[in-house]
Amino acid sequence: KGLRPGVLCAFQVFAVNEFGEGELSEVAEFATDASNPDPPKAPEVGEPTRWSVVLSFELGNDNGAPIRHYDIQTEDVAAGTRTEAGTRKLELDAHGLQFFGVNHLRPGLAYRFRARVSNSVGNS
Repeated sequence: KGLRPGVLCAFQVFAVNEFGEGELSEVAEFATDASNPDPPKAPEVGEPTRWSVVLSFELGNDNGAPIRHYDIQTEDVAAGTRTEAGTRKLELDAHGLQFFGVNHLRPGLAYRFRARVSNSVGNS
């Protein structure tokens, strides 16, 4: 209980009784199954223009299966409408951040952005 997904675990046991401690057993190893990745941190907005922004976000734990793709969703706050801004292959910069340009925004509107990542098991 409490083990992270996609982790190699090693165990040894020994017996204890009124006469003392026994010898350690041989090492037993197993790997927990991989699972869906943890969600990335909330995207940060940078480089705004009248029509676009550049988003950056930091990944969460991949939970034992490498993150392959990410999706960005744009929400027009006033209208409550959401638009898929696109799916991209993951390509991190030297600082472990992913960047995504969002274009075709309308000046004067408030937007929210969400990021979702995917691995071979599923989505965050």
